[in-house]
Amino acid sequence: WPNDVLVHSRKICGILLENTQVENVRNPVLIMGVGLNTEGCTADFPEELQLTVTTLEQEYGDVVNREIVFRELLGELNEIFNEFLEMGIDGLLQEWLQRADVLGRRVRCLNGKIIEGIFDAISPEGFPLIRKDDGTGHIHVSGDLVVIGDVKS
Repeated sequence: WPNDVLVHSRKICGILLENTQVENVRNPVLIMGVGLNTEGCTADFPEELQLTVTTLEQEYGDVVNREIVFRELLGELNEIFNEFLEMGIDGLLQEWLQRADVLGRRVRCLNGKIIEGIFDAISPEGFPLIRKDDGTGHIHVSGDLVVIGDVKS
């Protein structure tokens, strides 16, 4: 969360981003790591993973050409970057919210202590804004965030 990519509620990909400064480069550099499950069938995975992960092979019924997938991924990232340059961050945040399907859902924040509440919005910086049961707000800056229900009970 929010770096997991799900297919039929199963993780197929994880994305990690890190900001760093590079010598002789004026602006910070963003390093992206993408782990995509391409091969294998879930029945071959350890039992504890069979209901939570999937692969491209499992979803498409055949082994995929990883070079083609890589080229397509780079093309999509280039389009997203160009969209960001044209429209700014707001459009991307709204699209993420639509695809993530978390608004109004009950979540649990895990970062040293457990906080539960309703996913209300996303901040301009991309942080989840959680409304706790007592009505106060919580900005979830880091750590895991798990969807635990459809609506506040």
